[in-house]
Order: sequence, then structure tokens, then C-alpha cells
Amino acid sequence: MGLSYVIVQFISHEFVKVKWLPCGTLDGNALSIERILQIITVSMKWYSLAAFLLICLLLPTGLFFFQIKETSDINFIWRLPWIFLVVSNALNLLLVPIFSLIEGGGQIASVYSIRFFQGVGGTLTGWITLIIGGGLFTGAVNSLVCFIIGLGWLIVKKRTLLTQIFNKIKIDFVSKTKRVFSWWDELWPMQWRIAISWLSGFFIFHLFNPVVFYFNGPIEAGKMGMTLSVTNALGSIILSWFTVNVPKFGNLVSLKDWKNLDKLFFKVFYQSTWIALVGAIAGVLIIWVLQNRYPIGKRFLPVWQASFLFGSTIINHIIGAFAVYLRAHKKDPMVWLSVIGAVLVSLTTVILGRYLSTKGIVIGCFLINLFYGLPTASWVWYSLRKKWHSENNALCA
Repeated sequence: MGLSYVIVQFISHEFVKVKWLPCGTLDGNALSIERILQIITVSMKWYSLAAFLLICLLLPTGLFFFQIKETSDINFIWRLPWIFLVVSNALNLLLVPIFSLIEGGGQIASVYSIRFFQGVGGTLTGWITLIIGGGLFTGAVNSLVCFIIGLGWLIVKKRTLLTQIFNKIKIDFVSKTKRVFSWWDELWPMQWRIAISWLSGFFIFHLFNPVVFYFNGPIEAGKMGMTLSVTNALGSIILSWFTVNVPKFGNLVSLKDWKNLDKLFFKVFYQSTWIALVGAIAGVLIIWVLQNRYPIGKRFLPVWQASFLFGSTIINHIIGAFAVYLRAHKKDPMVWLSVIGAVLVSLTTVILGRYLSTKGIVIGCFLINLFYGLPTASWVWYSLRKKWHSENNALCA
């Protein structure tokens, strides 16, 4: 729940004094390297615990749930695919801290290339599994292939880095070393805020469909789901303009280079926002054409309702951009704004969804984003940007 994002933030701050050697190991300021290695080793312990808990909790829960739902007239193998799926997902968790280190160290192209190959490889093997009759094994095979590709790349390209990390783990296990990084004092205060913000957003965007399904039935819920898949895809694409620059933002904040920080931020902000506007207009036009010319168009919400969802996507992108900027300072002051926004959207979704169906939900969400989310996020961003930078300038004077 955002832990990998926080790791990237902290690593990027330390990489101001650290560089990559051609062999793939870390070189530079000894204190910064020690802090990076301690961040990663502790993160690996947390992710190992998470993987263990995933297997111990999710595995028996799924076996129990599917067992009670099993009927005599439906007979298929599901236990082994479920075990396979849970274990393969747990294995993928173990790689997250190392890839977060690489991303925080500025090797964005490498990380996203591997994610691309994982996506392509997982999809292809998933289709092959379906074709040869693998059925429920498809998801597990997809996840396992992603793990194999990720681990294989690390072994081939970052073997010396892995050696450096595991040597650090061995040293910490054999003898206690002085701690130069405190998880609870430094990383945890930001981590729990990011987790709450993430849960707030997750809850909002996954509430629409169940509410529509409950009050209006599966057909309307399907239309909402199809339209959300398009708007969410646009949101992910435009947000990537910022996520690939997160390490750079962290570097500039660590250097207190406010001028270049703002220069980079506004450049990325204007580019991504224009793309968001163009993408939203194109999305509305495509849905309009589909609804007027092709039967598949009937699976989307009416164009005017889709327009409100695209509008909310643009506003959420602007709010997200402000959040990325502030989080580069290793703080998340917008957490409670996210919680309040989640409560407001949830209330309007349930109330308006009951009486006005999908049109009430999309209008309510848009109005809350426009008149609450955007003004409050803009005010927090503007005031804290001015406060934090002036305080640091005063200290350096």
C-alpha cells in the first residue's frame, strides 16, 4: 500500500551523493550507501513478512471460501491453481524492494523495460495456458512468469548489487552494526499516511460498481465498469509522466534546488495536463462514435455521463500532481484531505446512486472533486511549497 513508492522517495534523496558503477554496485558517500542498504534490508524483511502472511492468511481463506461454494454439479480442479496463484504472488513481493532501489537510483528506463517484458511475457504465457486448456492456472502462470523475468534480470544485470545487499544482510545477522537509518522515525510517518491515501482512492474507485449493481442491476454496473476502465486507463497513462520523474524530484529536494524543482514540475505538469485534456476529448468522441455506429457502444455510459468521469480524471490528475510534488519532500500533508474526499464521494455515491442511478454518481463525484478536492489540494500545495522552501532558504542564509 504505497511502501514501494516511499522507498523510492527515500532512496532518491540518498542518491544525491551516490552513483552506479558500471558493474552495477553502489559507490559514493559511505554514509548514504549505508543508509540505502539499511533501507533495503529492512524493507526486504517487511516484504518477506508480507509474503509469509499472504500465504498463511490468503491461502487457507481462499481454500475455505471456495470449498463452501463448491457444488456437486460443478466439478473442476481449483485447489492447486489457487495455491499456485498465492505462492507466485508472494514470490513477486520479494523483488519489490530491490526494484524500488533501482528506480530510486534513477534507472527508470531499466525498471520500466522489465515491467514491459513482464507484462508481455505474462500475457503471452497466459494466453498459451488458456489455449492448451490450463484454465484456472492462467493467473498463476502469468504471475510466475513475471517473477522469473524479474529475478532473471536481476541475476544477469544486477548480480553485484545483489551480492552487496546480501553481504549487508549477512553482516547485520552476524554482528550488530550501528543504525544510521530509523524505519519508525523516518519512513513510517510517511508510510502510514501514503497507505491511508491509497486506501481512500482505492475505496472510492471500487465503490461505484457495487453500488450501481445493488441499486440498478448488472447491465448498468457493466456500463459503469466499461467506462471506468477507459477513464482509469487515461489516468494511469498521464500519471506516468510524474511517476517516472519521482526520483528526480527527490534528488532536487535533497539538494534544495527549488528553482530546478519547480522548472521540472511545471514542465511535466503542463505536458501531462494537456495530454489529459486531449485524451479526455478523444475518449468522449470515441464513445460517441461507438454509441452511434456500433453495438459495442451500448456497453458504455451515455456520452454526457462519460464526460463527467473524464472531467473527474483530469481533476484527480492535477490533485495527484500536487501530491507527488509535496511527497518529494518525504511528507504527505494531503492524507486527511484524501480521507474527507473519500467519505464525501462515498456518501454521494450511495445516496445519489440510489435515487439518480449512474448520472447521480458521476455528477456527485465530479462536483466534489471540482469544489472540494481541487481547491483544498491547490491551497495546501501553494501554502506548503512557499513555507517549506522559505524555511530552508532562511536556514541556508
